[in-house]
Amino acid sequence: MSTLDEQWLADTPPSKRFPIYTRSNISEVFPDVVTPLAATGEVWRGAEHGWRNGLIRFGAFDKDEFDSEHDEMIGIFGGYGYLNVSVSRVMGVRMPGSNPDLVDQSYFGSQPGVPPYDPRPEDVNPELTARMGEVITWAMTADGLPELEEYRTRAADLRRDRPDLGALTNEQLAERALGIQESLFLPWVSDHFFLIYVASIPVGGLAALTAELGVPELLTPLISGFGDVDSAAPSLAMWDLGRVARSSDAIRHLFADGVKGLDSRLRQSTDPEVEAFVEQFDEFLYEFGSRGVNEWEMNTPTWQTHPHIALGHVSQ
Repeated sequence: MSTLDEQWLADTPPSKRFPIYTRSNISEVFPDVVTPLAATGEVWRGAEHGWRNGLIRFGAFDKDEFDSEHDEMIGIFGGYGYLNVSVSRVMGVRMPGSNPDLVDQSYFGSQPGVPPYDPRPEDVNPELTARMGEVITWAMTADGLPELEEYRTRAADLRRDRPDLGALTNEQLAERALGIQESLFLPWVSDHFFLIYVASIPVGGLAALTAELGVPELLTPLISGFGDVDSAAPSLAMWDLGRVARSSDAIRHLFADGVKGLDSRLRQSTDPEVEAFVEQFDEFLYEFGSRGVNEWEMNTPTWQTHPHIALGHVSQ
């Protein structure tokens, strides 16, 4: 990490215990400068403590190993978000069958100039290694997580009961947003990070097996094609919209004039095929309208607030 002469107003100090950070992965969800709204709100704080909670539940760390006053899991340097690598390296030391080199490979691949792992006596913790072993055993035998269905139900209820946001004052909007973040975001994101580590267990096992057999290229086919993946649902729904649009001369004609003003043109049409497409598109926006580019950043447009973004993807 380079030294910056000028700091962004939302910058955070780096961790003393876990000092190495990377832009890998986080650059996909925070590609731009982190705004003060995101950095000081529950999104950033929730992600910090959710990540900690996930590691603790996974058995990799005890709560008192983390700084109680400063962020450590994610940092903002020069305005950009970074993920902590040192923490993951320590987890690699403690996890049965893993090591810091495997962690580095997942983050950096074969990039040159990566600072080497600097071992510390406190990195080794047999008690936590045993605890992670128990979690790994559970993960390899569990057939589901009951909390997930509860989360889906609560999210659906929250969306169904959403008031007319355009009729709310700024104060009411802020109160609603902060209330949701404070009551739901932290427990949800805590389980999110826990499941990230749980999901890595079988993938890591398959990666080691295919590498040992000399066929590492088989890893991707082996873990592809599973159904009921929530994060894939928007892409599948958008694909369906694209097929519908391509199959209709009337819809293709409206798309041909470009994305600008397309949403209005579609809604003004009285063609039955266009009307059916708009109905399907509205269902898509209802279910997935919160998604968008750089969607962890609170001030960026979403598919529902800016439908032309989603229509631009459909047109591809």
